[in-house]
Amino acid sequence: AEASPDPPPVYTVNQAIDHMGIGWFQVKLTFMIGVLWMVRAMEMLLLTFLGPAVRCHFDLTDMEVALITAFACLGIVMGAGPYGWLSDRYGRHRILLVSCFWIAVFGFVSGFSPNYYTLLALRFLVG
Repeated sequence: AEASPDPPPVYTVNQAIDHMGIGWFQVKLTFMIGVLWMVRAMEMLLLTFLGPAVRCHFDLTDMEVALITAFACLGIVMGAGPYGWLSDRYGRHRILLVSCFWIAVFGFVSGFSPNYYTLLALRFLVG
């Protein structure tokens, strides 16, 4: 009788990392993700500083100013699922670049919003 082949070894995540080690790919990836995280944080922090100017420019209430940030957060929540699916299907690198381009374009265009509702829509798309 033929001997059955040995099953492949099973590793925990920590054992796999210890076995493979950390190289330049992991260092570059960590740096890139860190920079993108900082950019996203600055994008949200920017709304805090722009709130008073936007309030004066469009004559907004406190609730309307708060909705600008809420719409950006809503865009993040609603975009996470589709972007995750697209990343699994087409590759994280490609979709990450598309996402960065999307944020840059709609973030820039939101600076030229002619009215409050356009600004809400664009901040949602930035999210």
